[in-house]
Amino acid sequence: MDEFSIVAILTVSIAVGKFVNHLHTARTKKSCKWLGIGVALAINVLAFFTIPVPRPEVYPAGGILNSYSQGIFINSNSSVLTAYYTTDSITDPKFGQKYTGPFSIDRPRTIIAKNRFLFRWSEATIIQMHTNEESS
Repeated sequence: MDEFSIVAILTVSIAVGKFVNHLHTARTKKSCKWLGIGVALAINVLAFFTIPVPRPEVYPAGGILNSYSQGIFINSNSSVLTAYYTTDSITDPKFGQKYTGPFSIDRPRTIIAKNRFLFRWSEATIIQMHTNEESS
């Protein structure tokens, strides 16, 4: 299990655990049931909107390629996140390509990548890719 999922589960678990004491003081089983459902839903919504979506990692790190045919990898850091990228340094990755596997470039390019979780997006990872010869 990845860090993003663990933080989400722990946030919800801690909040629900603190609320359990209050549920024991409810006057009827029916009100306890509806109160519990309402609180659980509210906690899940709060956790969903407050936990930041982690940025993807772009490899090779540092942006230095051995050649332009070398594959560029994007690690979304979680199985529940989907990475999107663009190579034109202008377009927002939201409108770019969905990452499905390593890709290559034909000249120096700026790669911009973002992770998506449902309708939420991470901050952008921006890296300039070039070959060893161009960096010297």
